Amino acid sequence: MAKNYLSGGVRLPVTLAAARSSGDLEKAAKTTGIVMKDGAIGDVVELQLEGEWSVPKATGAGSAGLKGAHAYVVDDAGTYKVTGDATGNDPCGMFTADAADGATTATVKLAGGPWGL
Repeated sequence: MAKNYLSGGVRLPVTLAAARSSGDLEKAAKTTGIVMKDGAIGDVVELQLEGEWSVPKATGAGSAGLKGAHAYVVDDAGTYKVTGDATGNDPCGMFTADAADGATTATVKLAGGPWGL
């Protein structure tokens, strides 16, 4: 193996600006991942950047996502959720199942960072 190899690139260590639980969505600049362990403000945790996940979804008109369509992340009162609405939101992956406007969860495949979209 090359001596400059660092990691597989599917996890990103981040310092939390808010307390998060394992399984929560979290953003680092334009990148969205899944928090891998509980953490308090100031803790360093790893974000999983790839894979298919069941995550919280924003509700309301225009938040629906169709299977295969881009998913976006929105800050909903301090909790990150996915939405089908691109307006002002960063892409994070794609819906792997349809999610209606009123659905509170969605199945999403993370893109691995903003370069994957």
